[in-house]
Amino acid sequence: MADGTLKVGTITTSSGSGTITLGQSGETVTIPSGATVSGLASNQHKFSAYLSSNQTGLSSGSWNKVNLNAEKWDTSSYYNISNYRFLPTDGDSAYYQFNAQIDLGGTPSYSIIALYKNGSMFKRGSGIYSSGVSESWTSVSGTILLNGSTDYVELYCYATFSGTGTFFGGATGDTCWLDGYKIIGA
Repeated sequence: MADGTLKVGTITTSSGSGTITLGQSGETVTIPSGATVSGLASNQHKFSAYLSSNQTGLSSGSWNKVNLNAEKWDTSSYYNISNYRFLPTDGDSAYYQFNAQIDLGGTPSYSIIALYKNGSMFKRGSGIYSSGVSESWTSVSGTILLNGSTDYVELYCYATFSGTGTFFGGATGDTCWLDGYKIIGA
């Protein structure tokens, strides 16, 4: 059939196993806007966790875990709001993109935010030097390869400040947060 529309319910190989090819080299296969893709190519495993209220009593001059205790969404239920970890449990090794931000109070003079993989620093954001301000914003993003049954990601912050430090939280989830999603095709 040339330049026509093929309408079918299921496409399989004649033997029931093997490879099915759509298009050829140099062609583009388009999925129309509004269509739903499921299975391997679907955009699965995405979450957005945040700190719902202030986390106080932070230690100056040490790494403090950010206790992100609420979620805006979590399509696969892989983020745990009790231990504040993202742990995919599907058994697949895959790349994930993470983006995070913290809002730190307590007149910070220096702060670093870091993504931890399996309890060790993996990616860290730039340090912020502030003088005499009561609040500091720091962010980090990175791509991390995770084994989908054992590897987990957490958010930490190192800071020096006068007095007691605070991670600012709130019901809108726009102060301290961590978002992540599985990268399809990587």
